Amino acid sequence: MRILFLVSNFPDCKNPYAGVFVYNQVKALLASGFDVKVLYLDFRSFRRIRKWGMTRYWYNEIEVYRYSIPCGPIQKMYYWLVENVSVKAFLKVCEQEGKFDLVHAHFTDMGIAARKIKEKCGMKYVITEHSSTLLREELDEEEQNIIRTAYEKADRTLAVGSALKRKMQQFTPQNIEVVPNILPDRFRIYKEITKNETEYVFISVVGKLTKEKKVDLVIKAFAELYKETPSISLKIYGEGKLIEELKEMVQKMQLESRIEFLGVVDNFTLPKILNQCNCFVLPSIVETFGVVYIEAAGCGLPLISANSGGTLDIVNENNGIIINNACVKEVVEAMRYIFENRHKYVPCKISKEVHSKFGAEAFVQKIEKIYMEI
Repeated sequence: MRILFLVSNFPDCKNPYAGVFVYNQVKALLASGFDVKVLYLDFRSFRRIRKWGMTRYWYNEIEVYRYSIPCGPIQKMYYWLVENVSVKAFLKVCEQEGKFDLVHAHFTDMGIAARKIKEKCGMKYVITEHSSTLLREELDEEEQNIIRTAYEKADRTLAVGSALKRKMQQFTPQNIEVVPNILPDRFRIYKEITKNETEYVFISVVGKLTKEKKVDLVIKAFAELYKETPSISLKIYGEGKLIEELKEMVQKMQLESRIEFLGVVDNFTLPKILNQCNCFVLPSIVETFGVVYIEAAGCGLPLISANSGGTLDIVNENNGIIINNACVKEVVEAMRYIFENRHKYVPCKISKEVHSKFGAEAFVQKIEKIYMEI
């Protein structure tokens, strides 16, 4: 079966972490014998220097066609480009690759593009929704109309998590199916990596340091726990506008020697870093799924999460704690409980359970059935 993945973000040598969850799906399908190509509609701003128009590159044995026209965050222009460029870009790929059996779009914007391709070329399409935007309490009328348009003509609509599915169901009469993101095999326990026996390391990993991630609560909670448990440390990975504010907070607490900011880590180095740590903590208040949580659990780490929607499909009594309110008090209590009861959380059991539920094999079984039905 020949599948064209339609995406608005995908890894390359300059940005290996971009769209990594979609990359993982492509790799799993290729390994299972599917013929998969990627069409990357790149409408980022002028500041992202690259060649305009259609180019082709390979990333870890994945063939990617990138069609670039600078646009940036101007919504009306963005969706005009999505509708007017998608068919042209699709036909250019078909000139090189021949016919495809199915288009698999990711996110609402590429659902709009896939709909246009279906209207003009007769291609059936699947859309997988990942966007945390849908979990907001209110969406304006224009946003709601865009979502309905993307889902309306889809041959199958998928969500990466149960909470996201419930929200999406407001915009379509279709029966939405949950097909979670993949946990790659590289997120596992590395027996050759030993943890520091004299130090218990909490780790918080995010792609972007935003207010919704609540990393500030992690720092404040760590500071409280450190007063009674000086053998702990905290590592924070990520980048964003809040980085300087968070560093200043740590400096005022005089915890620079115990809290380490290590910037962005690529998805292939991260598993070994996670193996050096003891507990993953991120009380993010909005998660459609929570890739970083399954990555940490895959490496055997117990998890601390807020009641953020997507993580309810991941965190349970065997592998961690979900706090009801994202506040310092509850984060401290959760960190203290995991630290004091660390022997209850068996790394190999945590890793085995999360791989059986979210591994590549489970994904391929679900998605192959959907593709074949269509």
